[in-house]
Amino acid sequence: MIGKHMSAKERLLSYKMELGLVKKTFCSQEESAKYEQILNKNEILPEGVFVQLVKGADGNSVKREFFTLHESDTLTDKEIKELLLHEQLKSTKKSKIFFILSSVFTIINTVILLLILLQK
Repeated sequence: MIGKHMSAKERLLSYKMELGLVKKTFCSQEESAKYEQILNKNEILPEGVFVQLVKGADGNSVKREFFTLHESDTLTDKEIKELLLHEQLKSTKKSKIFFILSSVFTIINTVILLLILLQK
């Protein structure tokens, strides 16, 4: 969901969605019809209203779904900090595993290369 063309605010909202800190609320049919008319007139949607394109059941048609994002108020600031720390630790652990596997493969390749060179 995160792209290079997104503004800093949009990237932040995207990260918050990934972590479950904001929730997506889909607009009613009446609101969606109103927003559809706004887009058909090439006007800008109101602040805080977003649109996503969804493929239809037939796989060919595309439908617009309008939604708003709301901060999740179920977590305290302390809990949010703990969640972010947990995500950082998880990321660090993945990096550590990648580094170890890369090192092991490098050592194996070096040993194989030395064996091949010693046989000649």
